[in-house]
Amino acid sequence: MSNHPLTPESAPDLQKKAVLNLYAAFAVSLVLTLVPHMMVGLVAMMFALGVLIAAYVMRARSDKESLIANHATYIIRTIWIGTSLSIVTVGIASAYMLGQINYAPFAPCGETLAAQGMEWAANATYAQVWEFSSPCFENFISGNMRLLLISGAIAILPILLYFAIRFGRGLSRAMRGYRLANPKAWF
Repeated sequence: MSNHPLTPESAPDLQKKAVLNLYAAFAVSLVLTLVPHMMVGLVAMMFALGVLIAAYVMRARSDKESLIANHATYIIRTIWIGTSLSIVTVGIASAYMLGQINYAPFAPCGETLAAQGMEWAANATYAQVWEFSSPCFENFISGNMRLLLISGAIAILPILLYFAIRFGRGLSRAMRGYRLANPKAWF
């Protein structure tokens, strides 16, 4: 019998606990991605990277047929496929948005900026630039709100649905101590 705590000879409860801990960290990364703040998004990405690395390490240290290897493979595939899917959906959303976006609200600011000259633009502070451009920016957002919301939905909703289904399926099997029939499946 091996001394390593994550071998097939170890108690099934230890394997189940290790898998559930991996899903808990994965859950934290998924929940953090929903917070609309750049620093929280960065933390979420770091958590997801940590989950990915932990899953690879756990899989490498366990027997290929173990509960840990099964669920680690499933989580690894979920993260990589979800990331690939996000690249596709963001591309589709960007193409949709860029083909229809209305830049006309920026025209008054552009004309005023041209009148101010390049020297003013080069020497202006962030506060001056914001004061100067905020009316145009607000008009741009309000004039394109529907398009921005649809593009956001195209980019985000398929990813959220994919991760929710995969996470829920994997977690429900792990909580009962069951392996997944095909952890390498796309869906």
